[in-house]
Amino acid sequence: MKRRSAPLATEELGKRCEAYLEALNREEYLFASGLKKETDLPDIEAQYADLASPESVMAVRKALEKATGEPALRLLNLLNFLIDLLMEAHVAPIQNRFYALQGKANLKIQKKSLPFRKSQAALASESDRLVRLLIGSEQHRVFARLNPLLLEGLRTTHDLSSKLNKGGHVALCGRRLGVDLKGLGEAAGKLLSQTREIYVESMERAARQRLGLALDDLRREDMAFLLGGAEFDPLFSASSMAASAEGIQRGLGLDPTAGGRIAYDLEDREAKSHRSCTYPIRVPEEIVVALRPKAGHSALRQFLQQVGEGMHRAHTDASLPFEFRTLAVPSVIQASGHLFGRVLLDRDYLASQPSLSSSLDALRQSLALKEIYFIRLLATQFRYELILHSDDSFERKDVIFSDMIQEHCCVRFAPEAYLFFTDFHFHSAVYLRGMILESLLRKRLKERFGEKWRMKKEAGGFLRDIWKGGGRISHSDALERLGGREYDFTPLIEDLKTLFD
Repeated sequence: MKRRSAPLATEELGKRCEAYLEALNREEYLFASGLKKETDLPDIEAQYADLASPESVMAVRKALEKATGEPALRLLNLLNFLIDLLMEAHVAPIQNRFYALQGKANLKIQKKSLPFRKSQAALASESDRLVRLLIGSEQHRVFARLNPLLLEGLRTTHDLSSKLNKGGHVALCGRRLGVDLKGLGEAAGKLLSQTREIYVESMERAARQRLGLALDDLRREDMAFLLGGAEFDPLFSASSMAASAEGIQRGLGLDPTAGGRIAYDLEDREAKSHRSCTYPIRVPEEIVVALRPKAGHSALRQFLQQVGEGMHRAHTDASLPFEFRTLAVPSVIQASGHLFGRVLLDRDYLASQPSLSSSLDALRQSLALKEIYFIRLLATQFRYELILHSDDSFERKDVIFSDMIQEHCCVRFAPEAYLFFTDFHFHSAVYLRGMILESLLRKRLKERFGEKWRMKKEAGGFLRDIWKGGGRISHSDALERLGGREYDFTPLIEDLKTLFD
């Protein structure tokens, strides 16, 4: 019998994780940017397969049991990363079949074939409701075919969670995030309750004016077109995206390249992904923000969010150990991204753009409705995920999914979609916490530097001081530093209400 090699010490594990992430992010960038036609990702995964093992996880767990203070936080960051790898390795064969089936799926729409992967984009641009409903019906057929694979992945995830934590999947995810997920779910319920009236009134008016529909008739297939704001796309040209980002950075006294540590890939290659993305290849020395320029508010906001995350990573203290430099807490990183992206919801910023003057009021109404819908949908999905993951009777949760979204978002989602639009690891909770942090951060910037904080170099210095901590700053640390409290959604609720003033 072949002897299993002894588990690596935590220092050596950290070094291998750092090397793995550098190789992975570099390869993902080269392939997604169209600079490489074929990817070496399988070879990289095979080379570092030992990281995605129970032995690696247990080695860090044992060390964590003896650690306190900052060393414990450093080990927790490493442990969470290794658990991610272990989870991904267990479901990878199922995910590969899932992606293959998606890639082959085609929808039959009025005697024409539409690839499933392009169907959501088609909904956003389709003005004919009959065609939207046909697309949706065909999507539901694909969802039903994908659900057995999603169920298999869900069961595999729960089985592994039970082995890693006696309390099961919800307890493991809460422990990793450092939050009581049920308590967070109750807080999300308060957000839904306190923003319901303004949401229903605004959505009802938009459905009637834009689609000629009653609120009760809205379906998922209508939302991308209703909220897309395509009529405003010409106001946000593709050629001005980089200048918009640089203007925000310069206003804060920030170097857009962070002293050469951030590179921007803005070329429009045919094989390049259309999605903006940040690749933290070596933090903080080598960060790439890649973009295939595209007109429209949504594309610009997505790009600005990536710029914000890139700035955060590029200003991380280079002397920090890998676990703090690279394994930053997702919600804290996201808060920086949201801070930059949400500039496009700022009344003063929009008013300062000459090209928007004639459409300002209509644009703000459109953006406000889209924002509150997205956040309410996110909160609803999170609360649904708590129910989905509460026991193993997954198949019985499909109607609950559609009923909850109908209740809180006034939109009908087909029960067949109950797994396709659901996250298995509570990333919805991470995203909500990131948005709460951003609301707090922006509030503190206004209190300290005034309403025009975006034009104050001192505000940029304040941000740099936060960013340099990297993963040394946990979500709880960030909350405390900004004067916030866990399970308090008040800043986000106030932000949403302010959008409709």
